[in-house]
Amino acid sequence: MLGLGMIIGAAIGAGVALLAAPQSGEETRDRIRNRVRHVRGRYTLWERLGRELKRAASLRRKRELLRRQQEEQQLAEREKAERDARVTPV
Repeated sequence: MLGLGMIIGAAIGAGVALLAAPQSGEETRDRIRNRVRHVRGRYTLWERLGRELKRAASLRRKRELLRRQQEEQQLAEREKAERDARVTPV
């Protein structure tokens, strides 16, 4: 509830600030436009960072899976070689 109250308060405060602004409507719109562009740029940066982190985690999982598969294959080959060495043709 506190967070919601803060958001509502910020929105009301922003509205009052726009109405009481000492500049023209065009200047105010330009400032808002610039601020939105600035915020979008940050969001895009965070979005890119999130995608990069997901990609890195995915690559790490794939590498770990491949490493385990290789270890299992090597173990199976060693076990087969040991079995073949124990069985001597007569």
